[in-house]
Amino acid sequence: SRDDARGVYAVAAGLFRRPHFAWAASGDVSHLIWMTGGRGLETFDSLRAAPPSSGASRLFALGGYAIMRSGWGPDAHQLIDDVGPLGCPISSGHGHADLLSVQCAAFGEPILVDPGTYCYTADPPWRDYFRSTAAHSTVRVDQRDQAHPAGPFKWRSRPLGRVREWRSDDRIDLLDAEHDAYSGQTDSVICRRRVMFVKPHFWLLIDDVEGHARHPIEVAFQFAPIRVTRGPHPWVRADTAKGHVFWVAAFASEPLQTKVACGELVPMRGRTSSD
Repeated sequence: SRDDARGVYAVAAGLFRRPHFAWAASGDVSHLIWMTGGRGLETFDSLRAAPPSSGASRLFALGGYAIMRSGWGPDAHQLIDDVGPLGCPISSGHGHADLLSVQCAAFGEPILVDPGTYCYTADPPWRDYFRSTAAHSTVRVDQRDQAHPAGPFKWRSRPLGRVREWRSDDRIDLLDAEHDAYSGQTDSVICRRRVMFVKPHFWLLIDDVEGHARHPIEVAFQFAPIRVTRGPHPWVRADTAKGHVFWVAAFASEPLQTKVACGELVPMRGRTSSD
């Protein structure tokens, strides 16, 4: 399936002779045999598979992602924060307007997810929705997306993200990042997100929207296709397929409204795509 990367790790282990790639492959060598034949399999079998010796949390500054993870086990908790620019430096056509968005898994199960891609050209409104800010777990200002499409593979602007600080140790991970997507208006607004992982218990997200005027602010959390219900205000409860419970609550310095949207069309909200 598209969510199973074991075959890719097996090929990487055979090509680069990395024991931790072999460990991540979990014995699935079908892709390796198909692509490299017996020689690649011999290399793979000669490796003593083992998880990485480094910590599981890491900032990939060039790739534009910060990973906060409680460990290397299959039931570990993980959060991914997008701290890069919109798309790659050569072409941002496949990028999404999702700066500082998060994805989260608990007990090895997806909780907060990227909405997916859907399709490229068959249905432009849906294509634009799935790559919009509104479809991702991040902040939206003035009911506007961070960037606006100029066709199926082009954007009118390319906002930038910046990491202000990154720390990681055995007890706490801390990320401090910001972006300038809303800086081109009359009131130049900077969005800043700080994420703290108190291992292995919970994450704390602090969003600062810095400007001079008053603006309507939306903070969205795109859940996986699991049961999501409203609990005592302001808590929202997510129940996973394996019986785990994940709680999310938002607190603000101004009056706050909490809404759960599922499969809405006007406006489009609460939808994910498996493609």
